[in-house]
Amino acid sequence: MRKWQYITIIIVALIGVIISAELTNLHLKVISIPGYESFCNISEKINCDVVNSSKYSEIFSIPIAHLGFLTYLLIIILSLFALKGHPLANLLNTVNLLIFIFCNLYSFILFYISLAIIKSFCILCCVLYVVNLMLLIISLFNIKFYFTLNFVCPLKGNRGFTIAIISFFIF
Repeated sequence: MRKWQYITIIIVALIGVIISAELTNLHLKVISIPGYESFCNISEKINCDVVNSSKYSEIFSIPIAHLGFLTYLLIIILSLFALKGHPLANLLNTVNLLIFIFCNLYSFILFYISLAIIKSFCILCCVLYVVNLMLLIISLFNIKFYFTLNFVCPLKGNRGFTIAIISFFIF
């Protein structure tokens, strides 16, 4: 992957981090403060509060936006390691590609739920749908390099990378 792709992915994922953090904040306010109205409560059809307070906004009592926040952080971490020329850069890029595909499929499901079931849209959620689509499009420029692995003793001399990955999963 080219340097501009890594930098663009990091910037777009950073936008995802910011939007997800704001969505998590709004979700917690809508649920905990009675009568709270967010800035994106515009009409009956465009209403973040309705979407944020629906049963579809959480998985196992964890806001979906918070899971998105963690996912975008993981994308940034993987992209930074690959940008620095990590020996497993192709594997990291492949993992990111799989994350992008999953995020787009999940975005499609959430869009359908908003359209057919909730019958209201969240502006910030729609921004995240665009972020996910942009990440996928950017990553597809060099698809031929993805599923090639360079296994030259991947963990030898890369103790920092190993510790970072283990710490992330523990976290």
